[in-house]
Amino acid sequence: MKLCPKCLKHFSDDANFCPVDAARLTPLEGEGGATDSLAARFELGDKLGGSRTGTVHKAKDKQGGGVAAVKIVAASVVALPGVAQRLERELKHIERVASPSVAKVLTSGKRGDDTWVATEFLEGAQTLAEAISARGPIPLEQAAHLIEVIGEALIEAAQVGVV
Repeated sequence: MKLCPKCLKHFSDDANFCPVDAARLTPLEGEGGATDSLAARFELGDKLGGSRTGTVHKAKDKQGGGVAAVKIVAASVVALPGVAQRLERELKHIERVASPSVAKVLTSGKRGDDTWVATEFLEGAQTLAEAISARGPIPLEQAAHLIEVIGEALIEAAQVGVV
């Protein structure tokens, strides 16, 4: 099995270039025959979003059978001084957050120069900006509830050393 480094789709071993974006495909086998832990656990699907910091894909969890959100952090971000260590440290802390208001980190790892993080997938979740754009201003009572929920999640994150 081979992987396109641009669109992250999987192709058969006999393919050399991605038919989607013409990128050279890379084998999923790592150095020394070690299997790519991302590809071994998750089957990446649709791209949900992206920015300068990386891309997020909906993924099938081959191990747990559920759906996950996988963020592949841009190599340019991880290469910044201290960022890789900080990311690793914060992931260890956030894995201990057990708030229903925070997506649970399932696992994380490295694939070549890429760092990736898999979290539970929150079906139908919207950002605050998306909710306001779709429905207009949030009523005061609902806004107060959101502030309370966000505050509780931040307190829990602070208690484990994330913020």
